[in-house]
Amino acid sequence: MISLATQNKWKIYHIDVKSAFLNGYLEEEVYLEQPLGFVVKDQEDKVLKLKKALYCLKQAPRAWNSRIDKYFQQNGYVKCPHEHALYSKTNKNGDILLVCLYVDDLIFTGNNQSMFKEFKEAMIREFEMTDIGLMSYYLGIKVKQREKDIFISQERYAKEALEKFNMINSKPVLTPIKTGIKLSKYEEGQVVDPTYFKSLVGSLRYLTCTRPDILFGVGLVSRYMESPTTTHLKTAKKLSVISKGNTTEINVDNKSAIALSKNPVFHDQSKHIDTRFHFIKDCISKKEIHMKYVKSEDQIADIFTKPIKVDVFSKLRTLLGICRKSCLRGDVGS
Repeated sequence: MISLATQNKWKIYHIDVKSAFLNGYLEEEVYLEQPLGFVVKDQEDKVLKLKKALYCLKQAPRAWNSRIDKYFQQNGYVKCPHEHALYSKTNKNGDILLVCLYVDDLIFTGNNQSMFKEFKEAMIREFEMTDIGLMSYYLGIKVKQREKDIFISQERYAKEALEKFNMINSKPVLTPIKTGIKLSKYEEGQVVDPTYFKSLVGSLRYLTCTRPDILFGVGLVSRYMESPTTTHLKTAKKLSVISKGNTTEINVDNKSAIALSKNPVFHDQSKHIDTRFHFIKDCISKKEIHMKYVKSEDQIADIFTKPIKVDVFSKLRTLLGICRKSCLRGDVGS
């Protein structure tokens, strides 16, 4: 949603549902013992039948989600088949409103201010809401909406993670993964606590929301969750340290791949490739996408797929739009 809003120069707004779980309706019968201080005299053996969900119930999150999902769909919103927390609504003029739900937090954007107003008024009639205004902080991500772009940062989250794993005073490194590194399940070193290792990797995975440059490294260490050793832990900690202080055209660096996608003459040499992998070729024939040749050193996707040298890593990270704190000083932290 942030990417779409940035491309279209839309603003993103934030509203919050008060006591969200209390809005859920129960689908099954649930009974509760009479609470202390509210026991009816001479009827101590009776129980209470709940009409709505309470926060202590396991059914409460599901009941709330069912309630608001039903509300959206009854009021003309369409649920995204690929992201079930995303809903869209289009009016007769083709204007669009997008709503993203996470438990009791809703963020929304679009190209029609009157649709925003109608949406907020309707939500306030149905639920007790808090209008937060422009989205500035959401799920641990700091958001700065500027005139031409939107800057997102997890500086606070990264700092808390470093403190949690006693790494706040560690020296920063230049790249997340050393070139030539080969990890395996049977690495040398002592076995470390899997719970501790999973917690560290989990923190790193969430940081990839704003740090796509560490995606490859995080994916690499994620393979060794069950029986991690000190070697795996050292690699994961290096990824944590690099997070300290930072926050449709297909570019292809393989001319043969481009030729194969365009010229059916080459297909005799690739009959072993399953037909489902010809999706890109079909899109090209329909002129839905365009493939452009780039040099290997300019291939941004390399930062997601393999360890690379410091100078190339720094260049590709800049091309991704990831900034250091110094370039935004006086505006927002990175």
